[in-house]
Amino acid sequence: MLANIMEIGSNTRKAFNLYSTANTWVDLVVMVHPDDYSKAMRESQQYLFDWHDDDTDEPIGNYVKRRLSEIGIEADVYGIIEED
Repeated sequence: MLANIMEIGSNTRKAFNLYSTANTWVDLVVMVHPDDYSKAMRESQQYLFDWHDDDTDEPIGNYVKRRLSEIGIEADVYGIIEED
């Protein structure tokens, strides 16, 4: 899985687009505090690979948000995929 990141920014929140060119249904926007931005980008990209390897039923957006929370990063994740 190839993960790509595009930066979007502001003074109070920074966001990045987390998506996969291999799996086009993966297309998330993750918003975090600017102090957490670099770490959140790096970790979120790894979480795409982890999610695939974990073979979980948890939607990818929820998985990324939960994993960021586990390392102390509060994030808003948009484009969360809900599976039937």
